[in-house]
Amino acid sequence: MVEQVTFQILFQFLQTVGILVGVFYYIMTIRTNQRNQEISLKNQQLTLQSQELTRKTQEQALETRQAQLFMNIYNQSFANQEWLDAYNKVVTTHWEDYEEYIQINDYWNPEKSDKEFIRASSLVLCFYEGLGVFVKEGLVDIRLIALTMTFMTRTLWEKLAPVINESRKRMNYPRQMSEFEYLYDELMKYIEEHPELKT
Repeated sequence: MVEQVTFQILFQFLQTVGILVGVFYYIMTIRTNQRNQEISLKNQQLTLQSQELTRKTQEQALETRQAQLFMNIYNQSFANQEWLDAYNKVVTTHWEDYEEYIQINDYWNPEKSDKEFIRASSLVLCFYEGLGVFVKEGLVDIRLIALTMTFMTRTLWEKLAPVINESRKRMNYPRQMSEFEYLYDELMKYIEEHPELKT
């Protein structure tokens, strides 16, 4: 009988120990899972911080490249006396209509055309056409154009738009100076959204 009591006590003891080991194991498993979740969360936060830092670094590099490109453009145009003289030649030359404009700007009839005007308009229009491409492709922010080139860009497009539109019809070339027009349209939209920049 003593053996049976001892066996029952031993069995109860082993059951209790088994339950305690199970509880201990369960608690350890929960703690391990919590630690793993904390570590995973910290790793996710570090990954997000690293991605954000990479994104900011890339944005800064892009802004730096855009600023360098813009300064090169600016130095070749608005800070360049030859370009300014060409611009002034185009905006100060008078014509009544498309025919008179073509006579002044006729590459194929050098006797009647104004060679200085032809050179000046080529220089200025090629510049604005290229600048329109840079803006369209996101290489130059329209904001930079609005801050530095609004008046001259607007003046030139509005002077030339009637002859460009007529030339498009007569030559059946609807894309003639389309990137310059795009530049002008985007500039006017930006100015409309930022009335403090209106000139």
